[in-house]
Amino acid sequence: MPKFIEKIFLKILLVIPFSILLVITVGLFSYLYFNDIKISLYLSALAFLFAIWLSYKILKHFAQAIESLNPLERYDKLGKIINSSNYMFGDLQVSFNTLRELEYIINRSSIIIFLWQAKKNWPVEFVSNNIEQFGYTVNEFKSKKVVFADIIHPDDMIRVASEVQQYSQEHKITNFTQEYRIITKTGEICWICDHTWILRNKKDIITHYQGFLSNITERKIAEEQLEITNIELSQFKETLDMTLDCVFMFDDKSFKIFYANQGAINLLGYSQEQLLQKTALEINPYFTKEQTRNYLSPLLTGEQSSLTQETIYQHKNTTLIQVKAVFQHIIIPLAQKYNARKNLSQKQADSPKNRESFLVAIVRDITERKRTETKLQQAIINAEEAKKAAEEARKIAEIANQAKSIFLANMSHELRTPLNGILGYIQNLKRDKSLNDKQQEGINVIHRSSEHLLTLINDILDLSKIEAGKLELVPSHFNLLDCLKNITDLIKIRVKQKGIQFSFEILYDIPTIVYADEKRLRQILLNLLSNAVKFTNIGGITFRSIYYNNKIRFEVEDTGIGLPIEQLDTIFLPFQQVGEQSQQMEGTGLGLSITKQLVEMMQGQLQVESLSYVGSIFWFEIPLPKITQSFQIQSSQQNNIIGYQRTDNIKTDSEQALSILVVDDKWQNRAFLVDLLQDLNFQVLEASNGEEALNIALNNNLNAIITDLFMPIMNGFELTKKIRASKLKKELIIIANSANVFEHHRQMSLAAGCNEFIAKPIRTDILLTLLKTHLPIKWIVENSIPVSANKLQSDKMIAPSSAQANTLFKLIMSGNIKKIITYTQQLEQQDENLAIFAQQIEILAKNFEMIKLKEFVKPYIK
Repeated sequence: MPKFIEKIFLKILLVIPFSILLVITVGLFSYLYFNDIKISLYLSALAFLFAIWLSYKILKHFAQAIESLNPLERYDKLGKIINSSNYMFGDLQVSFNTLRELEYIINRSSIIIFLWQAKKNWPVEFVSNNIEQFGYTVNEFKSKKVVFADIIHPDDMIRVASEVQQYSQEHKITNFTQEYRIITKTGEICWICDHTWILRNKKDIITHYQGFLSNITERKIAEEQLEITNIELSQFKETLDMTLDCVFMFDDKSFKIFYANQGAINLLGYSQEQLLQKTALEINPYFTKEQTRNYLSPLLTGEQSSLTQETIYQHKNTTLIQVKAVFQHIIIPLAQKYNARKNLSQKQADSPKNRESFLVAIVRDITERKRTETKLQQAIINAEEAKKAAEEARKIAEIANQAKSIFLANMSHELRTPLNGILGYIQNLKRDKSLNDKQQEGINVIHRSSEHLLTLINDILDLSKIEAGKLELVPSHFNLLDCLKNITDLIKIRVKQKGIQFSFEILYDIPTIVYADEKRLRQILLNLLSNAVKFTNIGGITFRSIYYNNKIRFEVEDTGIGLPIEQLDTIFLPFQQVGEQSQQMEGTGLGLSITKQLVEMMQGQLQVESLSYVGSIFWFEIPLPKITQSFQIQSSQQNNIIGYQRTDNIKTDSEQALSILVVDDKWQNRAFLVDLLQDLNFQVLEASNGEEALNIALNNNLNAIITDLFMPIMNGFELTKKIRASKLKKELIIIANSANVFEHHRQMSLAAGCNEFIAKPIRTDILLTLLKTHLPIKWIVENSIPVSANKLQSDKMIAPSSAQANTLFKLIMSGNIKKIITYTQQLEQQDENLAIFAQQIEILAKNFEMIKLKEFVKPYIK
């Protein structure tokens, strides 16, 4: 081979391997250090140039040595160099692969390699790629966007920095380990274990910290859970020791006790050492070992999870204690790691040899409970006997209540029957215009007295309804002024008879039309005023009405005998009367009891103040809103009806008169209705029982039937049902009436087919209203001479001055009737020419015609 070729071959043989080795080494370590491919390529190029220059310098010495050899030695030397190069290439390839594998393992392991600068906040010079498990990238650390101090949890930062400073100051310490929390890029908190080496330069100055981090979050969580578990176990043991119940743990084979809490010590009187030397059988003398095992067999075989037993335990002093015990069988398998090390199968691991089991008993002393149960059992027996006695008493009371109801119904019927005739004929007589004023006044007295008697009967029935919870309010629109006038007129008659004074005061303007239960309000006021009249012999009675804020307050004040303070709590009880014996006999003793309950039903409270021989004052306040809408209220001062006119375009004469059948077994009840209806030009037929009435109804052209309900032979219910069953007469108007006024009687009549029900005594105005509702008629009213503006403003009447009219109008707006009458009397005294005007004002005021008063006075106001 020519020499120059040998030289070239030798140069290539020496330069290229050395250059490649140096380039690979520099490139690999620079990449691992800087983790930047550009820097790695740049340094590799510099290393390549340096390798060529260095190889060239070294080559001269090798070349001179080789040239000095003979050709055979030279070729042999070159061959050895070539073989060495081949070995070097092979070792280089292995080293390179090893480095690649090492890089691969590091980047995919949980261990993160770090190199920190010993500066503030520890800037990172190198970090392995697996830092990405915390969400950060290598570039974020290398570009100083993130420094290592930024990712340490703020609560741990001071401690970590303090420990690093402490370890760094100790020159003997070259490495240390810390555990702290870091915050991932997503905000999660992880625990890490940091093992760090301190790197110092030749001057012993710390330049870097190098180490590796491992994620120990799961371990920390496990440690925390273990700590919590240990705390809970400790608390559980404390709970077992503190509980009053006994807790035993004993072997499921020998039944030897190995744990007993303080409750067991307290219950049985043994010390804990003594109990731990005993078996469960020794404290339960009633069970043998075989009996115990048979009893606990369902637990031991797993058929049941727990067993409960009431048994007897023996105290240390031989006293027997009744207890309730709950047993459970506890099985604890050996640890999984232990089983794995022994290479046990699941079946082997579940075998009795590889698990621990024992029995737990929770025992409670039930001695007191057993005593209580015995007493309770005796109490139950006593209660059963008392229940039977109460049931017997209830049956007796029920029979008594039924007897009372039957008595009340019979008495109501018997009293209402004569009252029906009395009130009926009184209403007919009041229609007679031929009677003089004295006779009319006498009839009015009889009428009011009869109404009072009817009120007493209603009081008894109302009490029965209140006790049964069946009394209900029936509100309607009515004229409050008319209602109060009727009440005061009735009371004036009574006070006049006793020779005492009575005054009615209206404070503030009260509404004319209101919506409430007129009947119950009238009943309340009459009861209070009647009591005041009964117990007042000297002085007088004052009745006040005060209206404000949509509420009305009524006061009844008297100067009577008064009430002792100790009797104020009893006067509202049923059948309780106070006062002298002669006064107690007047009435039933139900008035105040019913009145109080009615006031409460109307959302008020009845109050009383009284002093013996000084007087009493009763008052109550109830909601009563004004009614601003226009309602047609039927006046209590009805015009006299003298006949009717048919509205079905048929002329009313004797042949075309409407025919009404009156059915009642009492002739006096029929007579009253017959006289009333004949006076109104109806054709009236009579029947004394239902059978007779049915024949008349089927054979005559009737327009209506007014029938009693309770009659012999055939009653009103049967009569109504038979008429409704008839094809020709099923539309006939039937109005039932009865002295039995209980609600179920009204419901029975309507269920039988009656159109209406009216209670006895029959009120004429109600009956006429019902007839007008169901028959094609309108009433003909007798010509009356009402107070009209035309008549009052005739030439004969002298009008007041504008000032007098203004004063009078203000008094009318205040609603004070007494002041209105007093002022009109003053006008008449001042000027006789105003007499007619004053008299008309006084008439309207006494009749509480407030609306007409306003309309009458308005034209004179300027």
